[in-house]
Amino acid sequence: MDVNSLDEALSKPSQITGLNLSRETDSDKLIRVGELANLENLSVSLSDARPLLSIVQNLPNLRHLSFQACKLEAFPEEVLELTKLETLRLGNNQIRSIPRGIGGLTNLRFLYLSQNEIKTLPAEIYQLVHLDNLGLSYNRLGEVSQAIGSLGSLTRLFLDCNRLTTVPDSIGDLENLEYLALRHNKLVSIPKSIAALKNLKSLTLENNEFTELPSELEALSKRLDHFGIESRHRNLFMDWTYRPNRDLKPIMEVESLDLNYSQFDQATSPLYPTLLEFGLERYSAELHRDCRKAIEIDTTEPAGEEAGLSRLGGFPDLASPDLFPVDETGLYWVFLAQLRLSDICEMQNYLPRTGLLSFFIDSTEDIEAKVIYYKGDLSKLKKVVIDPSKLTDDCDDYTATPFKVEFSNAVSMPSTYMPPKYLSSEHESAYEAFIDSMSSDEGHAINGYTFTQHESPEQQAADEKGGTAEEWIPLLKLGYDSDVGFCFWDAGTITFVIHREDLVRHDFSRVRAYLESS
Repeated sequence: MDVNSLDEALSKPSQITGLNLSRETDSDKLIRVGELANLENLSVSLSDARPLLSIVQNLPNLRHLSFQACKLEAFPEEVLELTKLETLRLGNNQIRSIPRGIGGLTNLRFLYLSQNEIKTLPAEIYQLVHLDNLGLSYNRLGEVSQAIGSLGSLTRLFLDCNRLTTVPDSIGDLENLEYLALRHNKLVSIPKSIAALKNLKSLTLENNEFTELPSELEALSKRLDHFGIESRHRNLFMDWTYRPNRDLKPIMEVESLDLNYSQFDQATSPLYPTLLEFGLERYSAELHRDCRKAIEIDTTEPAGEEAGLSRLGGFPDLASPDLFPVDETGLYWVFLAQLRLSDICEMQNYLPRTGLLSFFIDSTEDIEAKVIYYKGDLSKLKKVVIDPSKLTDDCDDYTATPFKVEFSNAVSMPSTYMPPKYLSSEHESAYEAFIDSMSSDEGHAINGYTFTQHESPEQQAADEKGGTAEEWIPLLKLGYDSDVGFCFWDAGTITFVIHREDLVRHDFSRVRAYLESS
């Protein structure tokens, strides 16, 4: 019998086989857990578990033990007496080392030691040949022994967020391995033996310092269910060049795209004195280089029936109702915006001079994008009205209050959550204050930065479709807007991005969209 209350457990101790406790503050009561002689499963979290250490030897039948976030400053050697243990969770503590006696827990199948301060692993840990799952994420490991290859039963191995500089060749001996996490380390390469792991389903390698990678990784990446690595590192083992539709001839040269301000542009002239004010003048050249020539979009007044106007929300103006995107079940995609290109032809040099761009997503749950470029006479367009109940997601209904918009030039600068990498850590708070003073975070914009807590939309597109993040351009960013009713998840943003090779061809058929929300 499993219970979540210590009082209930103590009322019928002989019947209790499982006990789950969280935020238990009474240490005298905790010690009474030793009275539960038949206990097989004990889970304690967000509590001071140290009083329990003196009584765990009274629980010889324990098979599953978890002390998560329990203020443990050392590995509790008392648990080494529990030879029946199959699961041991000691995550989110302050454990610095693992005793050699760990090798005596020969029945362990699941060992979770993530979010501690472990720097090395004892040789005895590699004697746990029945381990199926080994979690060592978020520690301070500098290396893993070649003996890791002896853990042949492993299906899941988590070594991410450590300080590893190498991975042993013997990792390729883990023939049952299905999930391998190596992201956020200091790796410069990985052994080609990883490519021989025939049962591997997921490999994560992001945020490392790779200078070379084995060519065998290309074939492996294509058969995995999930493969995580930045586009800039894909070029080390495969051709990750973005390939546009070569049947469409470029209308302009990529080098002619006028996307960023120069250091001496009049629009950015206020930057230097403000940088000086916040002690950031040493980064002036880099920050000026990163300033994007954004076009800010603001809603003005409710839109009427006139076709072909720039607006957010409502129903789209299309040359034919058949152009309204639908999913495989016949439900209509969500229309977000349309831009009359003549409104902004003098503000940028890369979009068509005339016509209309219309922006759709399938839903905010699993975003696919579609952008329709209409080149003809806007007076021939007709508003296509559909029943909002037939949208792919009725939570994403922005048809009720369409609004006209106006455009203005703006200076867009990198997000404060992921500040430029050339900033030293001591200047990041100053940069945040600087950005706040500039008020440069546009709600809706063309060619603007997106505030993100994850990979940028440009990086996500590069990782997914090829090229590098620098080659992808924010075609349109839409944020929270109470006028139109835009509230993407938790007041997030949807950013449509296009590769520069497609942009210079005015090919909008492969635009991607990504949602960012807290």
